[in-house]
Amino acid sequence: MKRIIQTTASFFLVLVLFACGGGKTSNITLETTVSADGPFFQGGNSLVADIPLNIKELVGDESLQEVTSVTLTKAVMQMEEGALASFNNATLQFVSDANPMTTVAIINPISGEGKSVSFTTSDEAEIESFFNEESFTVLLDLDFKEDQYLETVEAKVNMNLTIEYK
Repeated sequence: MKRIIQTTASFFLVLVLFACGGGKTSNITLETTVSADGPFFQGGNSLVADIPLNIKELVGDESLQEVTSVTLTKAVMQMEEGALASFNNATLQFVSDANPMTTVAIINPISGEGKSVSFTTSDEAEIESFFNEESFTVLLDLDFKEDQYLETVEAKVNMNLTIEYK
């Protein structure tokens, strides 16, 4: 019986080592300011920012060949004091020339208190293909409670990501 347990344990150890071999993982933070010019009307309005990528520089590894997995682990939106009270909800999306618009996180409802709020990130969003490109666009769709005749609206978005690569 002891031999069966040792053999089974050895098999699982080899399986774990094989599954984990060859890949590397990095945790990075992307910070951007999304903005749009007004006026803004009740309902959905999009703020945008382009994210230029040098993925080798971001992960700090010149040996990087290909991004195999990217997970958005946390996203936080920051605005001026009191600005959050103007919105019902928010959706954070990525889009690029080679990839369709992909929802990566949502906030529903937005609490009107404070200067920052955390998104609920999507476990299903497949975003690694965005990180194999030179750039992509971040869209922040804000659902305005009422018309706002402002020149510009800006929000700072901080995204924590786990990147696995070869």
